[in-house]
Amino acid sequence: MQRKGIDPPFFFMIAVGAELVLHYILPIKQIIPSPYRYLGLLPTLYGTMLNLWADGLFKRHHTTVKPFDKSTALIVEGPFQFSRNPMYVGMLAILLGLAVLLGSITPFVPMVVMFFILQLLYIPHEEHQLYLAFGNNFIEYRNSTPKWINFYRMFVRKRKQ
Repeated sequence: MQRKGIDPPFFFMIAVGAELVLHYILPIKQIIPSPYRYLGLLPTLYGTMLNLWADGLFKRHHTTVKPFDKSTALIVEGPFQFSRNPMYVGMLAILLGLAVLLGSITPFVPMVVMFFILQLLYIPHEEHQLYLAFGNNFIEYRNSTPKWINFYRMFVRKRKQ
């Protein structure tokens, strides 16, 4: 299939670079003092693990992780139970963690820009493609799983009725 656009990791790497550049060139104000900045390691590790877990599921199901290639499997297990876009949640968690580690205001801007890039440019296209490929199965999944993340559902098990 012919490529139709730039994959999200490209924008993610630009966002990481932008966070670093903005912090060191235009930090404006340090808002998170040491040692609290080290709390940024938690979302960074969470995001990394989430991406590795989701990527492993793509490989196990022999489907593509690239948004402009055709999916051959609808994955609804693992982190996909809690978010329809766990890799994007992971990217944003990493950006949040890096911004906290840096501790100034400006590194938070690329994270917000990345959110809107994903929300407006990638997710609608991907969800349309999944609907075309999987029809009602995707509709059921979309209706039962949040686009971003449901922490309540993630940590609290539903009681059997």
